[in-house]
Amino acid sequence: MVSATGSGKTFTAASAALDMFPRGRVLVLVPTLDLLVQTAQAWRPTGGPPGGRVFHGRTQHS
Repeated sequence: MVSATGSGKTFTAASAALDMFPRGRVLVLVPTLDLLVQTAQAWRPTGGPPGGRVFHGRTQHS
């Protein structure tokens, strides 16, 4: 997806992933810690995956 910064790409991806895999696991790879935080925040309003977890390096965040 190509779109301007702040246009909702992450939220759109979260919604699409949850529609496609409502009970499954989804792996999202991001290049920076800042983008990891942004992605986790964008997924929360969608309900996120059941039992969803966020990992960065050796650290786990719920």
